[in-house]
Amino acid sequence: MVSLLLSLLAAQDWSRPVEIDRVKLCLPWSLTEGKGAFHLTVFGVDKERSLTLVCHRSTDTGRTWTRVASVALGKLDGPPGVLVRDGRIRLLLIQEKRQLAFRSVDLSSGNLSDARPIAIEGTAKIEDDLWPTLIEHQGALFGLCAESGGRPNRLLLLKSSDDGKSWSLVSDPDWKTHSRHDGMRPLVASAGGQLHLFFNETESLDSISHYASADDGKSWAKRDTTFTGRDPKLFPLAAGTDDTALSVVYGSYGSSKRDAAIHSLVSADGGKSWTRRGDLFETAIDDPTIFCNLSVAGNHAAFFGIRMVPGDKDHSLPPVIRWTEDSGKTWNHPDLSANLRRFNLSPVGTLSRDGKGFLVAFVNVENPAGWLNRWDQEAILLIRRWGAVEAAVVSPLTEEETAQLRSWISQLEDDDIQLREQATEQLVRFGERALPLLATIQSETSDPEVKSRLEEIRKRILPVWWRGE
Repeated sequence: MVSLLLSLLAAQDWSRPVEIDRVKLCLPWSLTEGKGAFHLTVFGVDKERSLTLVCHRSTDTGRTWTRVASVALGKLDGPPGVLVRDGRIRLLLIQEKRQLAFRSVDLSSGNLSDARPIAIEGTAKIEDDLWPTLIEHQGALFGLCAESGGRPNRLLLLKSSDDGKSWSLVSDPDWKTHSRHDGMRPLVASAGGQLHLFFNETESLDSISHYASADDGKSWAKRDTTFTGRDPKLFPLAAGTDDTALSVVYGSYGSSKRDAAIHSLVSADGGKSWTRRGDLFETAIDDPTIFCNLSVAGNHAAFFGIRMVPGDKDHSLPPVIRWTEDSGKTWNHPDLSANLRRFNLSPVGTLSRDGKGFLVAFVNVENPAGWLNRWDQEAILLIRRWGAVEAAVVSPLTEEETAQLRSWISQLEDDDIQLREQATEQLVRFGERALPLLATIQSETSDPEVKSRLEEIRKRILPVWWRGE
């Protein structure tokens, strides 16, 4: 990892993390790019399950970040649908007593609007096990949720043409979904000038239905899109779009949700035709499985999510990232070291516009065991970039600096405790540029005391979020 910090790197690799914030329990929720800026929205969660929405902005492709909003949303029945556009965050949320409402955050002032209740046919009581989704299509807002009641749930697709002031129902009254919670959710997406819906209409979950509308939801046609899986039961998980490009990630399982597979279908023509099925990874599925997102840029797509490992008593939910550069024919994965998988959790990401790299936000915690229920544990919000890594910004050591460092390192062998402590402090103060030399000498020395002292110095120099990576 020292070489990652301080040397010129190969064509594709991880950049050094950028520390954005230090908070208690939080979940990165969306990372988007638009009009020269990236916006990262995060939900902070307290022990009473109240949510705080925090938004950070970067105008230099993720190198530095500024907090532009922090608003208390109070107790909600699950996370809201989030859409960041034109200097505002739009929120479709299920408030207490399962009441549907719309709110927005002005990113120029950081102010949160009052809740605007959505009271139309079917919305008297919203299903809180199906978290809402909010998208933009042809200049209008579309929100997806479901009416509360026993399974199956009536699916509700809502439309607003006045930026959330008023809403109408545009879904078919006969649509009912069996994909609810437990790692499953219906999907809505905009691609190729059409709206697309994906959900489980059958109780057996043996198929995923695909409906499309070319007139903003006035009429719908059922597409013959075929989803196949390793196992017979299927469920939608995430969708991503870019103009006519449309990607869908979905799962399959058989007799047990502890043994599921995640797949993909990719379309370059707005869902008219699809690539063959791509197989991404295997996992167990449960509620946190839907902490994921899919980003699309032309024939590139990237999936950011978690893997649930059966028998993992720590419930650490390690990250999983997959991306394709050929419209889903093949899926690759970036190198995730053991420590990155262990300590950098709950990823959310977005592709660059050319699709050749991506930004990812992680939550970094010291103790990942059961971290979603550790309300008082400090979490560090990080951004990392995968792609063509820039040249190191740290200059190499001069001959004089190398000689001085070697002199201090030699004093670590001295019997005089005070001299050793002084040398230690000098090396720590010198900082990260000393790390390659420290690593070289640490590997060469046969003195176990010196090895141990060099390791402690290295730990003090590296930021806490490296966690021994």
